[in-house]
Amino acid sequence: MCLCYESIARFNQPMTEKTQSFKILIIDDEPIVREVLAAMLEVLGHSSLLAEDGLVGLEMFRRELPKVVFTDLILPNMSGQDIISKLRELDPQTFIVAISGYSLEVVGSDANLQKPFTQEQLQAVMESASQRFPQP
Repeated sequence: MCLCYESIARFNQPMTEKTQSFKILIIDDEPIVREVLAAMLEVLGHSSLLAEDGLVGLEMFRRELPKVVFTDLILPNMSGQDIISKLRELDPQTFIVAISGYSLEVVGSDANLQKPFTQEQLQAVMESASQRFPQP
C-alpha cells in the first residue's frame, strides 16, 4: 500500500478546466505519502504544506491558515480524529479530508480517501472543496 512516483508521471497532464487553487496542509507520518500527495495536488494546481505529525500540523495550520487539510488517521502524538476535532474548533469552514490505509469511519471530516487512491478520486475531492469556497 503505497502511492508511488510512477503514479505522478502518469497523471502529470495539464488541467483541462480552470480550477480554484488552494493552499493545502498534508499531515502524514510517512514522508513518501506526503511528497507524492503534494505532487499529485500540484498537478491539480494546488500548493502544499507538509507536516509529519499532528502537533506540527496544528502549528502550521494556525500559522498558515490553509483552506484544505488532508490528515492521516494513525499518527504519532495525536490521532487523526483528534486533529479533525481540533481543526473544527479552530476553523469550522476548513475542508478536511481523512486519509488512511485502513477502513474509514471518521467523524467530522468532509471527505475520506482510502490509500492508495487515484488522481481521479483526489480530483473529485478537490472539486468538492471548491464548492465550499466558490470563486468571486
